[in-house]
Amino acid sequence: MKSGVPGKRISGRPLSRLFVLSLLLCWPVFAPAEETPREQIGVVLGQPVYRDQLTATAGVALSNELHNLFSHPVMRQYRAAHRDALQPTEREVSTATAHFDGWHNERLKAQDHPLKDRRGEIEQTLAKPGLAAEEKQRLEDERQAIDSQLRPPGRRFAGWMVANWKLQRHLYREYGGGRVLWQQAGLEAFDAMHAWLKQREKAGDFAISDPLLHEQFYAYWTTVDHGPSLSDDSRFIEQEFLNPYWLRPFIGDSLQKNLEADQR
Repeated sequence: MKSGVPGKRISGRPLSRLFVLSLLLCWPVFAPAEETPREQIGVVLGQPVYRDQLTATAGVALSNELHNLFSHPVMRQYRAAHRDALQPTEREVSTATAHFDGWHNERLKAQDHPLKDRRGEIEQTLAKPGLAAEEKQRLEDERQAIDSQLRPPGRRFAGWMVANWKLQRHLYREYGGGRVLWQQAGLEAFDAMHAWLKQREKAGDFAISDPLLHEQFYAYWTTVDHGPSLSDDSRFIEQEFLNPYWLRPFIGDSLQKNLEADQR
């Protein structure tokens, strides 16, 4: 191909470069898509909380997630600030360990305990020749699980129980008393915990801007029916909650024996 300059020709390579350049100049330029801004639903200890941090949409699951995001960080901070009052003592842990382990061992003294019977059956089966490898492994795993249940709960469990009890008792005494709620993890200062949360919210430790989420956050105290597990009986609260039998000097596995000893 001839160029505009006499005696010059344009080679194929420069021509191809010009062609590519023209295509690039004519190619439409797309602006990067704007990211959807995160929707803030509240703040906890000065940090924003966003809706995309929630996976549940309703019910107990949503309540649990809300407390994981809002109340749990505040509680960790509160416990650290009141560590001296809430830390279990050696005497408390030792007394609780003696009770829980003793009560556990008393239960196992029965000859017809189902766990002990099942473990005996497993031992007999494992002793048989020709047992398939998969069946042997399954039985050994079951035996291991049973052994863990037959072992006394020990100091770790007792220490956790004492720490939880000291927190609940502290809240009960500092935030108006009220009713207590029986839970598997122990008695809970139901009304006092509610009062503590409202006080921490008022103090600005956390805030939930979405009204529906705010309502769900407090549903455990305002709308959930806890039935007979919730008690305002003063004698029950005094003997079972404020002075639990498992923290009195260990005299046996019977609550009645402990109560009778207190009255003597």
